[in-house]
Amino acid sequence: MGNASSAVTAGIKNQASAKNSAIGKLADLSGRGFLADLAADAVKTGNYEELDRQIVEKVRPMLYNNGDGAMLPLSEIMAQRHKERTGNSFVVTTPSTERRFMCWHVNSRGAVGETLLHTCFLAGLPKHMKLLAERLIAIFPRTINDFYLSDEYYGETVLHMGIVSENAEIVRYLLKSGADVHARCSGNFFTCDDQKGSRADHPEVEHAIISKHTKYPGHIYWGEYPLSFAACLSQPECFRMLVAHGADVNAADTNGNTILHICTIHENWEMFKLALTLGADLHIQNRQNLTPLTLAAFLAKKEGPKYINTVINHIFSIIST
Repeated sequence: MGNASSAVTAGIKNQASAKNSAIGKLADLSGRGFLADLAADAVKTGNYEELDRQIVEKVRPMLYNNGDGAMLPLSEIMAQRHKERTGNSFVVTTPSTERRFMCWHVNSRGAVGETLLHTCFLAGLPKHMKLLAERLIAIFPRTINDFYLSDEYYGETVLHMGIVSENAEIVRYLLKSGADVHARCSGNFFTCDDQKGSRADHPEVEHAIISKHTKYPGHIYWGEYPLSFAACLSQPECFRMLVAHGADVNAADTNGNTILHICTIHENWEMFKLALTLGADLHIQNRQNLTPLTLAAFLAKKEGPKYINTVINHIFSIIST
């Protein structure tokens, strides 16, 4: 899955603004910037005192309630992605009654709604950027679950990014530090190709509303949850860690697809088998009223009955072992 994960990183880097934003001045994708340079010095000396002091001074004004965060109306959070996709402001008569927790201020982010923590991961987590990320989380722990606001990457957290980078060590660290295993990444980049044009917003529904009609084309439809990302990227160690920290093997994404549906779409039978052993339910139906088994047949209609029988027999052989 290296090519797919590289495509995610490359796609984000292509859109992220670097040095001209407030965040870019603190740290950019090349690993430079005021805080990045202090972190590099701290790696050499082992002394984090000045780095920590400057994190507090520079980052705190960018956070809601000095780092305690705030519950914001969905309409305020969704405004950037709506304008990015449609070119129009997200006009609502009254603010959303539905709210979402946010720590990093929506007006103190990078070009695609990223935070400084995202930037550390985008830079590839060399030693000094890894240290900067760790000190950020230590000082302002609630920033760990902030997510991209842009339509392209909406919902992606650093936990998703750690999984995409195939870094089990950093995933373990994030989970121990309070990363949310239920976070959903539903941006356009991760949407099926034949559903992208149907994306629409509603002030009381956080994730974009999409048509249920799809044949699941595209390589980066990964099911929104960190657990399904781990499954699609064939990371059994991360998968088990996520389940141990409370991830739901039967959680459904916007399409109503569970881990087993996602594994069927990508024909990833090893992860399908692992999910089954950890309690995944083979009988859940998605928005198209398809179970993983009937989904296999649905996707294979144009390939002929031989292919359908091969896939179905494969699933039954997994179930029976």
